[in-house]
Amino acid sequence: GGGRVDGAALGAKAEGDGKETVRVVARVRAGKDVSANISWERNALKVSVPRTADTVNNHIEEYDFKFAHVFGPETTQTQMFQGAVRDLVRGALDGINCTIFAYGQTGSGKTYSICGNHSEPGFIQRSLACLFDAVDRREDGAKVTLSMSFIEVYKEVGYDLLTKEGGKTMDSWPIVSVSLVGGNPVLSGAKRVAISNEEEALHHYFLGDNNRTVAETPHNLNSSRSHCIFTIYVEVSDEVA
Repeated sequence: GGGRVDGAALGAKAEGDGKETVRVVARVRAGKDVSANISWERNALKVSVPRTADTVNNHIEEYDFKFAHVFGPETTQTQMFQGAVRDLVRGALDGINCTIFAYGQTGSGKTYSICGNHSEPGFIQRSLACLFDAVDRREDGAKVTLSMSFIEVYKEVGYDLLTKEGGKTMDSWPIVSVSLVGGNPVLSGAKRVAISNEEEALHHYFLGDNNRTVAETPHNLNSSRSHCIFTIYVEVSDEVA
């Protein structure tokens, strides 16, 4: 209600061939309580802030925010993935590094977009399916090797979600540190798991997601200081070499 925008913004960064591109889209959260003070079109989101009689002239302030694309509340998970994520994921098989992340206030729909639920998978599950489908369709004879890692970051400390050694509190989990090696970020202490098919990949993902749920405490539950980083590593080599 009010001037609040119920939605999350999705940022995507791609690097390849010496070029770097950042694309930002917005998603208005679905629901019957979408604020009457917001409106949108294909590439812009407008927020109207009504002022009370206590302020000068009792006027309405309007703010326009430009995005690469604005997805309305009727947008499905499938449409979001196809419109904002799929091409980036496919580009990974051509050697293009990409990062996809969601940001917004608590309850704006970040986790739903990225992780989804059992009936409506999120970007992670759809990205895995997309990659394995693309690998199966390749006809160039290249060897493609996929692996993954999954970590939780809480209060600037990383924890490995794919470990089988963690207890019910994060304090007992292996700590992951982040460092720069040759200008590239390296996760030290994060388990990197080889995945050969979609079913195997989803098994490890759900293991990590379950570990995250088990370790939740009143301190980090739905906390804006708690984040997860899911990484898919793609290696492509010439089979003949």
